[in-house]
Amino acid sequence: MRIFHNLKRSSLSIQGCIGLILIVFLFSWISFFPQPIKEKYWLLTQLFLAIFFLFFVLIKEHRARLFSFSDWPLWLLLVCLSAGIPSAIDKKAAFKTYYYLATHLVTLFYIGKALFLSERDRKIVMSVICVFSLFVSLIGILQASYAANLFYKYFIYECRYSPALMRLQATQYNPVVLGSFLLGLLPFTLYFYRNKSLILRLVSLVSFLSTAGVIVLTYSRGAFMGILAMFVYWLWHKKYRKTIVVVLLLVTSLILFFSLGWRSRIFSSGTGIHRLFSVQKGDFAARGRRIVMAYRMVKDHPFSGVGLNHFRIRFKEYNGDNGTEWVKYKYMVADNMYCTLFSETGLLGAGGFLVFILFLLKRGLVHIRRDGGFALTATLAAFIGLLVNMSVYEFFYWSNPFTFFCLLAGFIQGSITKLR
Repeated sequence: MRIFHNLKRSSLSIQGCIGLILIVFLFSWISFFPQPIKEKYWLLTQLFLAIFFLFFVLIKEHRARLFSFSDWPLWLLLVCLSAGIPSAIDKKAAFKTYYYLATHLVTLFYIGKALFLSERDRKIVMSVICVFSLFVSLIGILQASYAANLFYKYFIYECRYSPALMRLQATQYNPVVLGSFLLGLLPFTLYFYRNKSLILRLVSLVSFLSTAGVIVLTYSRGAFMGILAMFVYWLWHKKYRKTIVVVLLLVTSLILFFSLGWRSRIFSSGTGIHRLFSVQKGDFAARGRRIVMAYRMVKDHPFSGVGLNHFRIRFKEYNGDNGTEWVKYKYMVADNMYCTLFSETGLLGAGGFLVFILFLLKRGLVHIRRDGGFALTATLAAFIGLLVNMSVYEFFYWSNPFTFFCLLAGFIQGSITKLR
């Protein structure tokens, strides 16, 4: 019996080591390898996600709680997103996009759910996130210090953006994507802050401050709005309702201050801080045209939209006489993931996504009253921040932010499952 007991303990240890290796590899892949690398090695990514998913399926104690009827919003979303295939002009492009979205949603949702089923696994995941967030933000700080992206220059390729603009992109190729990625990691960086070890508390504090600082230095309005949404949620959760009003008034004052034509040598129109807070008529006009285009697309194709990944393909057709010849191909986007889903998958796809996020948020907010633990609080804060951030660009079509979004959805569902 003792031999059998030792053998069982040994096998569990091996299982835990394999799980840890898979977790570290997953966060290494999404932290240090940007979109062009993912597109080049997409098959390897799919293979790894399938192996990680099967790892949990083969574990009996995980398998018993991994699949349940309560996951129906995910499967409804998958069915609804498929509405973006039949109406597509380029069926191959639409199906390829659907395959990418569906495989990531399923595998990463259940990987995230499995990782948050037990207290031990949640602690491991949050520790890994804290460390990797620190690494990525430090690379961003080096970029700011040397006015060049040394990570790309010496390890992958030259940076895409001019160092003179000083919009950090660190390991994520695009400043907006870096802002989104770190936004999802930010709440978890405080995991060690209440630890008894002074060193771990310092690591947590440095990770939080460096991550928040790099997010600001991306000068991404979407990421800034995401941080604001996180902060408001945290204040609401802690019942600091009056402070929420003060914060919102302060931010509104800054926006008005920078938008009403105020200039100085320090905060000129060319600086990032001015770009972060100022609201220009041109921005409103451009985004307004995209919303009108999305409306036209849905008006012509109300239930299924124009087809997945077809906003660009149908851009000239629906842009009218708004100077399409001056719009570069890379800018032929809705610049809003909600508008993109609405126009490309119609009422079915947008409705399925709305049901998915509303049920997750409702379940998370209801269950947090029973278990006000750090893991669920941080997950909901990150999820809310990314939902706000999605309103400024094609979030789902960038692999790393979308990967973390799917994991967060699984984290919420895993925390809920654990409470039952």
